[in-house]
Amino acid sequence: MTKQQKKTKPVPSNLKRVAVFMIDLHMGDFILSLPTISELANHFENGVDLYVAKQHVPLAELIPNIGRVFPYQHTRKDRKSIKQLFSFLGMIIQLPLRFYQAAFFIRPRITDSTFAVLTFAPRRISTSSARRQSVYNRVIEEPTNKRHEAAKMAAILEAIGHDAEIRPVKLHAPEADRKFMETTLHANGVEPGDKLAVIHASSGLPQKCWPRDRFAFVADALIECDMKVCFIAAPHEKELVDDIRGQMQHPEGSFFFANKLTVLLALFERATLLFSNESGPTHLAATTDLPIVTIFGATDPDSWKPVRGENLTLLSGKGGCQCDDVRYCDLDWPCIKGVSVEAALKALEDHV
Repeated sequence: MTKQQKKTKPVPSNLKRVAVFMIDLHMGDFILSLPTISELANHFENGVDLYVAKQHVPLAELIPNIGRVFPYQHTRKDRKSIKQLFSFLGMIIQLPLRFYQAAFFIRPRITDSTFAVLTFAPRRISTSSARRQSVYNRVIEEPTNKRHEAAKMAAILEAIGHDAEIRPVKLHAPEADRKFMETTLHANGVEPGDKLAVIHASSGLPQKCWPRDRFAFVADALIECDMKVCFIAAPHEKELVDDIRGQMQHPEGSFFFANKLTVLLALFERATLLFSNESGPTHLAATTDLPIVTIFGATDPDSWKPVRGENLTLLSGKGGCQCDDVRYCDLDWPCIKGVSVEAALKALEDHV
């Protein structure tokens, strides 16, 4: 931190028009940004406008003190769409008309820098990970002594005079989604009082996925302990779940579920435990009180573990793996395979 930054006064809490941008499309990153977003929303007396990826809008609307939520349409890099183009142009047209007095950019990329310019806000604040830093008039250094991604994002709180302490955020599913979840569970043979294990066996990368036959073995063990098993995944991942259930001895004790994020949140509020690969749903579950047992492969737990103070068990098989980037691992994925079935069952013992 420079001397000039130390002398900078905190952004006043009585500003009427403040924007916060977190348009990263990854659910895990969005959930890890919630402590920062929540602190910013609580600081400003009139709340904040929040800009997020379109798929995260239902969750963003559950954050206390959030004013308006504006969606940004993402598509895959190799598949740009007309929807994303119109979303980008809509932002360009509307941002100058909102007359923001301050704009905060969490996890900013090149697109954010364009939006920063177009806010015309006299205070445009970001962190040292920002692309095109010249468009921001205050850039805060991310901590070098903290590895967790949530702590790096929270560095921006220095601008409002707050420390970068990571405080877990709790989300609560809307009542309508809770009722829908109970109806869905009843239809699948799960009644009030039944123990329910949720299993998430997919992830963004195959290198982060524990072997399917091991998930099948653990699911059978949970069913034999008189638990119901619910497999969650995106609709297009149903084949993966069908494959796991096809390897089970007791597939009739399990079922597949896919629905919107707020219904998934309701499921986590109702369930007994979550057993999963490290993934976006794992981070979402951390916003509830649900006990979590999650498997890390090459991904660094010190950087990416869910923001949770208790009821969180991390299993890691990284050991002596020399892989530098999980995205390009060509070592037959020893990290994720290093977690044994025995280790998983032992971690689950306290919750069965």
